[in-house]
Amino acid sequence: MAFTVLPTFDSVEQGAMAMLALTHDRSSARYLGRTAVEISALGFYEVDGTTVSIHGPLYKALQSKVSIPPDAELPENPNLTTFTQTTV
Repeated sequence: MAFTVLPTFDSVEQGAMAMLALTHDRSSARYLGRTAVEISALGFYEVDGTTVSIHGPLYKALQSKVSIPPDAELPENPNLTTFTQTTV
C-alpha cells in the first residue's frame, strides 16, 4: 500500500493554537468529560438558545455497537473496504 504525505498549509501559529486546544488542565478535562456524559444521557445540548438533538446519531451508534470480549478473535467483515493508497 502506498502512503503519500502532502504538505500542510498551517502556520506555526495555527499549529500552536491546535496544540493548545488539545491540552487541558485536569479541571477543564473533568468538566468536558462530565458535559459529554450529560449530553449523552439527555440526548441533546443547547447552543446560543438553539437545542441540538443527538437522538438520531446516538441511536444509530448504539444500534451498530458490537462488543467483543478481549480473548475473542475478531470477526470477518464482509463490508471491509480496502485502499491501495492513503493520502494525508
